[in-house]
Amino acid sequence: MSDYSSRTSQQDDFSAVREASAGERPSAATLLEIRTLDAAKLESEKQKIHDIIQDREERAKYANRIYWLVVWYLVVAGYFVFLHGLEREAFRFNDDVLMMLLGTTTASVLGLFVIVANYLFPTR
Repeated sequence: MSDYSSRTSQQDDFSAVREASAGERPSAATLLEIRTLDAAKLESEKQKIHDIIQDREERAKYANRIYWLVVWYLVVAGYFVFLHGLEREAFRFNDDVLMMLLGTTTASVLGLFVIVANYLFPTR
């Protein structure tokens, strides 16, 4: 909502109060309108708070899932490097394959880190 429309809306909201403050007692309809407006604003604020809480819970849940995905991805990649280091024929990789495994692992981990960091800490 722009600053202008916010100010205009606020002026409209309190126009009834200004009219009533001129020495007249506000009508029942005006008081009802003010109460309804206050209730709507309160409900809107409650919904915003609920949305923020839900957003934080979802961020924490998915951050935890991404963390464990990265951990297990690195464990499996490390296991393959370990098996390669044992120099057994069953798990002997070509050096190009090992370099590709380590390169893609590094790129994946860094990429996931950037994506999750941008999601968890957005610039506002």
